[in-house]
Amino acid sequence: MIPLLRLPKRALDIVLRNLTTMNQYLLAIYDDCFKSEIKSLTIGIDFTFKIIVSDVFFMYIVGPDDAWSYLDIIIYNNESGSVARKEGEPKRSFTENDRISVMYRDYDWDYGWSYNPQGNARQWILLIMEVFNLKKIDNLHYGMDNWCFDSVKEMLKGIPLETLEISEEEPLRNYEQILKTVPPCSHFVQETNPGEKFRRVLIQNFESMRVSLLNFSELFIINSKFLSISERKFTIKNMNTFLKLWRKGSNPNAKHFSIRSIPIPANDDVMNILKGIPYETIPDAVERSFLKFIYSPPVKYEKIQGGYDIKRMTDGRKATVKLERRWESNLYFDFFVWDE
Repeated sequence: MIPLLRLPKRALDIVLRNLTTMNQYLLAIYDDCFKSEIKSLTIGIDFTFKIIVSDVFFMYIVGPDDAWSYLDIIIYNNESGSVARKEGEPKRSFTENDRISVMYRDYDWDYGWSYNPQGNARQWILLIMEVFNLKKIDNLHYGMDNWCFDSVKEMLKGIPLETLEISEEEPLRNYEQILKTVPPCSHFVQETNPGEKFRRVLIQNFESMRVSLLNFSELFIINSKFLSISERKFTIKNMNTFLKLWRKGSNPNAKHFSIRSIPIPANDDVMNILKGIPYETIPDAVERSFLKFIYSPPVKYEKIQGGYDIKRMTDGRKATVKLERRWESNLYFDFFVWDE
């Protein structure tokens, strides 16, 4: 083992610079000396920082070196000696005495330790962001409603958030409280539809949304630019109605709506989606660049081949409809609105 702290400054810089991202981080949380040295390298590290609120508070960090190598930090209340919250126990709050588990996973081996630190969840988050000069939490996933909202709100206060994801039935009982607890964010992922509560979310100004359950009428109150729907609920007739209403001015903020998938009845024709709508057929050989769906950072452009161009009657804005048949009974629908 190399005695790093005994190395000259120049030699230490060389060693630290050639470590993997995760090994740099492990050293940074091990010793303040290494933290300051790694920060001074200014090596432009870029990785994904996710948080999962569940039985435990789980921070998940994927580095740029390898998608199969990642670091996780688990914070859980240790009063009962159990990781899971027992039935009847009050909701948990973050304290200075929460137990911490740190694990570095790389392919088929793990390395880690567990201990009671001098510091709380917020201090750990700020440490992660400080060491690698992070500007935000990329994803916050609420999977269980086990933590006191005031404690979570205080822990996340002032920390920028990119995407909020809510799943499972338990958090939906306090759906609106979760939205008030977490910092403002640009992107929203919802795997269930809690009815009227969800409709109030649709009219907010999320730049993008990914949902699995959506009623057709709710499609018209969405303010988002990017929308992805993964369900078999909409029909060919529904999408024809959507396009006709868009031409008259509905969904003015829409940039890219993607629906997976639309069932095709045996006696129906996919081109009925464009029934009664003037359109121009674009040959498949024609390729155009469009801003890639926002869930695939960094921002990129994708190639749109062919499709059917339509125009909005209110302002002449052009859009392209892409219809991709998958199997005999399924259709993928993509709707791209071009900049002026």
